[in-house]
Amino acid sequence: MKRVMFVCKRNSCRSQMAEDYDVVISLCGCGGNLPDAWISREVFEDWQLDDPDGQPLEVFHRVRDEIKEKVVQLIQKLTFD
Repeated sequence: MKRVMFVCKRNSCRSQMAEDYDVVISLCGCGGNLPDAWISREVFEDWQLDDPDGQPLEVFHRVRDEIKEKVVQLIQKLTFD
């Protein structure tokens, strides 16, 4: 079983509390600003999703759908690696 940590620059405290992860996913394009230990994991991806905070509900739905699609792809990737 792989352990996945999702990080975002607006989640700078809680993300670091995650234990012992194999996969790191940056949600906001902040991959270049993350610690080397995070980006050198078995799998690192920088998804660069829009932040829906303060946006219309349609933006939340679009970002939600993008995350779902990417998570499904990630599961497939991890299953076949």
